[in-house]
Amino acid sequence: MDWEARVLCPDECCVGIMGGDGHCTECGKPLKDAPQKAKPEEDSDDLEDRILCGDEMCIGIMGPDGRCSECGRTKS
Repeated sequence: MDWEARVLCPDECCVGIMGGDGHCTECGKPLKDAPQKAKPEEDSDDLEDRILCGDEMCIGIMGPDGRCSECGRTKS
């Protein structure tokens, strides 16, 4: 897999990447909603800003609503 060529899902609460069919591999959002490929240093800023779910068994990230994108757990 070419890590530099991948495109992240446009939904900031989703952990998926855009698949060959033009849709996110996790949530199914279409490619047309995806942002243009950013420079690697811009991508890393986005990744560093993500907050992981407090449940160590969960793979989700905390969304802007304060809930995990996978299990729905709140920050507290």
